[in-house]
Amino acid sequence: MTEYEITVDALSAQFKRLTSGVTFDRLLNPHDTFSGMMALRKYSVERYEVTAESEAFACYRVPEEEAFELVATSLIDADIFDLCQHIVRANIMLGEPLAIGLRTFAISVLEGRYRRPTPPHRVGDKDFLLHLVLFQLVSDAIINHDMKLTRNDASPAVSACDAVSDAVSNCGFDYSFAQIKALCVSSRKKSIRSAVKMFLYLEHGDDAVFLGKAFKPSVSKEEAESELRKYRASAT
Repeated sequence: MTEYEITVDALSAQFKRLTSGVTFDRLLNPHDTFSGMMALRKYSVERYEVTAESEAFACYRVPEEEAFELVATSLIDADIFDLCQHIVRANIMLGEPLAIGLRTFAISVLEGRYRRPTPPHRVGDKDFLLHLVLFQLVSDAIINHDMKLTRNDASPAVSACDAVSDAVSNCGFDYSFAQIKALCVSSRKKSIRSAVKMFLYLEHGDDAVFLGKAFKPSVSKEEAESELRKYRASAT
């Protein structure tokens, strides 16, 4: 195998690890929207596995106080409403306990008192979690495999963007070199990059790495939270 092929295999393995089990569940789950990702963090939602008939399923723990706040937010945010439904459905199916606030939510939905709010015309990034993973793979290719970020279209296909595209394609996700490159450098994707950087900063502090480089935004964590809320309101 060539050095490039070895790198692609390593990135494919990392992608599978990052997108397996309760770490990722499935891209279409409501907690994988930007709003859902932030809710998991803000309301201390903990995912854990329950095994039934030799298969692992995701269930959720939500502290009692945070559960009431989560439900209150669900009445004005369609993504959070979907997240609450997802948590309730998962825990009920597996016979797992639910916080009182989420039990109240389930009863109110069944009785027709709680309805999904109308989502805004402009909605948050539905692939936010996937984008986090893609940026992590790009950083890994640059730091651990000594690759350049990208290339011009006429150069040999051996950049980090090429390797990540090939790696996720091996795992059944159709992301071309051009799409990965645009995500990393296009001015039209700047808001996505900014949101991911703010999220990484909030998660990792001074140890945050983005596109192979350590960074520290010139904002406080409170300002970073505010920037993320703005992204939620304006991203397409």
